[in-house]
Amino acid sequence: MHISIMKTGGYAGLSEEIVNLDTSLLEPGAARAVEQAIENSGFYKLSGGPIDSGVGADPFKYEITITDGDQRHSLTFSDYGQPVTAPLMDLIGKLTAIARSQ
Repeated sequence: MHISIMKTGGYAGLSEEIVNLDTSLLEPGAARAVEQAIENSGFYKLSGGPIDSGVGADPFKYEITITDGDQRHSLTFSDYGQPVTAPLMDLIGKLTAIARSQ
C-alpha cells in the first residue's frame, strides 16, 4: 500500500508532500498501525474527489491518495474542522508521525 498526502495553500500558497509511505517498506507493527489508522478514519467510506469543508480565506487543502494494488482512492479537503474532515485530520497526524519515525 502506498500513501501520499499533499498539503497546499495557506497564506503563502505553498505546496508540499507531507507523507509518502509504502507499507511494504515498514516493519510489520508500523504497517499494521498505518492500516488501522486508515480503517478508523473511514477513508474508504468517503466518496472520491473534493469534500466541501467550509469557506474562508487562505485555507490549507489536503489530498490523501492511497494506492493498494489495482485500487486507488483519493480525497481532497480543506482544514476548517468540519465534522466530516476531523477523522481525516487525525489520520494525517498519525501518518505524519509514522512517516517521521521511519
